Amino acid sequence: MSGHSDYYIDQLLINTKFQYCINQVLNFNYCSATWALGSQPKKLVNGDVNDDGLTNIADAVNLAKHSADPTAYPISAYGFFAADINSDHEVTNADLVALIKMI
Repeated sequence: MSGHSDYYIDQLLINTKFQYCINQVLNFNYCSATWALGSQPKKLVNGDVNDDGLTNIADAVNLAKHSADPTAYPISAYGFFAADINSDHEVTNADLVALIKMI
């Protein structure tokens, strides 16, 4: 994905996971630091919204559902960066169109 270095993505994912963990702790839920840090940095697969390692129609369906109702169909931090096809730091219908064209 142009505009995002692997280091930048890794740091944003870690920060997002820690923010999630803090919210879980404040809500008296459990969150593990191992999950937040992960054992290996993850390589971003452009368009892999559902984080299954592939870019296919399932990703387009997930992104379309998320675009229609983000509350009912949330995507993960990884999914957000994978869905930001045009690297404008937003996930919009333009990214959905680009994802469909990729498939």
